[in-house]
Amino acid sequence: AFAKANGVKPALFSANSEGACPACNGAGVVYTDLAMMAGVATTCEDCEGRRFEASVLEYRLGGRDISEVLAMPVTEAGEFFGAGEARTPAAHKILTRLADVGLGYLTLGQPLTTLSGGERQ
Repeated sequence: AFAKANGVKPALFSANSEGACPACNGAGVVYTDLAMMAGVATTCEDCEGRRFEASVLEYRLGGRDISEVLAMPVTEAGEFFGAGEARTPAAHKILTRLADVGLGYLTLGQPLTTLSGGERQ
């Protein structure tokens, strides 16, 4: 939806592809290995944890950039994609299903490693 609205390549809006922050590779955090101790994860200073290059964050859909949309909970995103400039019926349908099964509290960009087994199912 972002690519279509802005006339650019969809790969820009993937944190695993062309639009990813080069400093953290789209993770939003930088991991530091401390050898004898547990590693430390710190928020990426370049993207400030938003996971995308600054040029990608200039593109908007419904008045929001991609990092703001990925930070939305499912319930809020369902409303966002349900009407107005950001209306995307396919996304709205999927988000409605997630909310119907009680997963409305998850954020769109939440890493899979933070989900429980039931949430992943």
